[in-house]
This record gives sequence, structure tokens and C-alpha cells, in this order.
Amino acid sequence: MENISDKVEPNNVNYFFEVVKIIIYSIIGITVFFIPVTIDNNTKTILHHIAYKLQVNYRELLQVCTIIYMIIGVIKSILLNNEKNLKQIYSYFSGFSILIVINIFYDKYSIVLLDDNISLILEETILNLITLLPLSAIFMPFILDFALLDIVEGYCHKLMKKLFNLSGKSALNISMYIFNDCFCGYFMTNLLYKRGRIRQKEACIILLNFSISSIPISNYIAEELNINKINFFILSIFILILSNTVLCRIYPINNKKQSYYIKTTYKESYFKNDKLINSIKKHIHNKENINIFKSIISNFEESIHITINLIPNLVLIMYLGNIIINNTNIVHNIANIFCSILEVLKFNNINEISIFIVNGFFNDMTAIELLNKNISYTSKLIIGIICILKCTSITSNILYLENSNIPISKVEILISYILRVILILFISYMIFYLYNIYTI
Repeated sequence: MENISDKVEPNNVNYFFEVVKIIIYSIIGITVFFIPVTIDNNTKTILHHIAYKLQVNYRELLQVCTIIYMIIGVIKSILLNNEKNLKQIYSYFSGFSILIVINIFYDKYSIVLLDDNISLILEETILNLITLLPLSAIFMPFILDFALLDIVEGYCHKLMKKLFNLSGKSALNISMYIFNDCFCGYFMTNLLYKRGRIRQKEACIILLNFSISSIPISNYIAEELNINKINFFILSIFILILSNTVLCRIYPINNKKQSYYIKTTYKESYFKNDKLINSIKKHIHNKENINIFKSIISNFEESIHITINLIPNLVLIMYLGNIIINNTNIVHNIANIFCSILEVLKFNNINEISIFIVNGFFNDMTAIELLNKNISYTSKLIIGIICILKCTSITSNILYLENSNIPISKVEILISYILRVILILFISYMIFYLYNIYTI
């Protein structure tokens, strides 16, 4: 960490135009990603509004594009896996995912063991993936390439470092998860790491501990569980801060390197005074010759490449995973791990919470759909908190990691998930215990 105090005095005319460009591009980025706007009685970010309009007005085109992407992804997978092993077998089997998607979009075939709920969840996830991820990639340069990253770092560095061992710029990445979509957040995390803007340890902290459910998903969870949104969000924020303060300092995070993916001239910095002015000067002094259009095209191409690889894997994982979670014996046996913890903490509805934790590791929406909602309010509140704060599922970050440069093993992800859930349960127990004592 470096405290920048050098006075940068660029040419006044160039400095003026650079500041104007920073202001315009930053406003575009903030408006698109982070400011909720109400259109047709729907309040969401501009990014979500654009994605929604595309899904409504160009649904057939998106469906065709999805199938083309999947065909390309399957062919690519088969050609790259020349060795006779399980990966090659999986590559051929991934062709089955095309039939599943055709069935979902056009109802052309009857797919064995494909539930209606899974079909609906898959359709919505695929359409969001094929619209939100490329759109976020197109607008990402406006928040990453023109000083906004440096400004956020200047204001948030000290707090983020003390609490979570993160640089200040990470607050911008965390906001991407909160206001938009987990895949948009993963894309930004990997982009920052790949460009040498955040360290390996920071990338792992963000992905394992801050890839929380977005506000739209959190609203959906609160409505599905019929719980008070204000209490739900306040408790979630409080538990998020407490749990991450601990989890950012223990295994597997403490096992990660403080090194960057590539060596650059970039350095972390914070300023004691004139944070805004010094952050802008720092950006201007260290800026590269960035062509906004080239950056947009590069990001868009990368997002399409990721989408091509993601969709076939997502479809197969959802299909095969659904078969497994419908096997109640398997789910109950795994759920017993958490039952003993819940018994010690004397929670109600132990079986329902334990089964949700297991199903949630597979997919959030599926776990909510399978949940028995005739349980106590406190149990539903705990389940909701776990759902938005657990940060890990097979169909989200574990799936995305196959296309990223972030070095986290599946064993580390599993251990992190278990530790995270246990800590959330323990903090929740302490909160409810103290609340009960206070209200007696």
C-alpha cells in the first residue's frame, strides 16, 4: 500500500478534457449499473431494463442465438478434448444439452426427468446470461477504465482494508454483485484480477465471501418466504459484515498469495486529504492509452466466449443435479452434517433448514422451490439470510471458475461454503438469543 503525495501537474488544457471525459464516462457507468430507475412500474437498474426489453422484444432471436452458441460450445469441447478420458465422454454427452434447451424453448421433445420448475429456472437463467453478461461487458469500461476505480479506492481503501483485507476498489466490484447479477460480478472480478488490478487473495475473498445475491434476487426470496424485507436486509448486512471479517482471515483465504496475476506499474494507494482530486490526478498520471471502443469489443468478445462455454455446462449440471436432489436419501444423508449443528444451537425446523443448505449448494432457486414453507417465521428468516449470503453454488461461481483465471480449487470452495454456513448459523443464533433475552 502506498500513500501518494506527489503533486501531478499535467497540461491544463489536457487536464481539463481528461476530467470532462472522466465525469461523462463515470456518470454513464454509474447510471447503467447502480441507479435504480422505474419504468412501467418496474424499479431496476438501466442494465436490467435493457436486458428485459431484449428478452421481451427479441426472444426468438435470443433463443436461436442460444442454440447456436451451444452448438459452437459443444463442437469446441469435443475438438479440444482429444484424449480418451472422462472429459471426452462428457464433451460428447454435452450434446444432450442442446436437446434439453430446444425442448425448453420450443417444446419439441419430451426429456425424461426434466421437471417443469427446472425448465422455468433454466429458461430464465439462460436468457439472463445471454443478455446481462454481454451487456455488462459492453458497459464495464465506463466504470473500470476512467478513474472511477481510483476514486472509489481513494475513499474506501482504509475501511475495506481494516475490515476485510481488501483494497478500496473492491467496493465497486461488490456493488456489481449487489445491484446486478452474480455472473456480471464474476466477470468483473476476473477482469480486475487478469489486468493486475487486484491480488490473488483479493479475487478469492471477493468470489468466496462477497458474491452475494443481488437486490432483485433478494426481493424475490423475501417475497417467496413472506418475511419482512426491512428486518431481512438489516440482519443480512449485519451478519455479512461480521462473518466476512472472520472468513477473510482464515482458511482457505489465508492460504492465497498476495501477488498479482501480471506485473504492471499499478499500485494501491490512499490519500489523507483531497481524495477526489488526488484520485483523478493519479489516474491521469498513470493512465494508459485506452480506446473505449476497442475495450468494449474486447470485453464483449470475452463475454460471448464465456457464454458459449457456460450454457451447455449449466444445462447439464441443472439436469443431472435435479435428478440427484430428487433422491431424498442422498439429500437427507448429506443434510445430517448440518442437523447436528442445528440441534446444538436449538433451532426449530432442523430438517427443513438442513435440506435447504444442501439444495442451496446446488442452486438457490431450486432450493427455494423445494422448501416446505409451512415453517416458523424465524426459520424462514434464517433460510433467507443463508440464501443471499452463502455466496457459493454449483450453478454459479463453481461453474464460472472453469472459465476464469482465479485459482480456487473445488475442495477450497466446499470448505469455505461449510465454514460460511456454520458461521452464519452461529451469528444468527446469538442475535436471536440476545433478542429473546432483551424482550423478556
